[in-house]
Amino acid sequence: MIEDRITSFVRQHDPQIHFGVVAQDVREALINHGIDPDKFALVNGTEESGTMTISPDEFTPLLIKAIQQQQTRIEQLEADVAQARAAFQNRMAQVEARLEVLESYH
Repeated sequence: MIEDRITSFVRQHDPQIHFGVVAQDVREALINHGIDPDKFALVNGTEESGTMTISPDEFTPLLIKAIQQQQTRIEQLEADVAQARAAFQNRMAQVEARLEVLESYH
């Protein structure tokens, strides 16, 4: 996983602040997931050259896919919570009904 190493920087001759991820972290994350980063155009350059960059055109679809997967997981968890809430409310109604019966004996 890419750690929380989103960086900000200012380029020479460009006063705007830019944001990015550390290319070495992306490369390491690919390797940790059994993916050979040299087979893809995502990470450019080498550590030996001293310069590594991420290709935004290659990285963006991966981010979109990750967001889609997270959204699917969120929707499943929301459905699970709704189901658990309904089951809890149903059980509470049963307990309250039993309690009413017990209290009617007094």
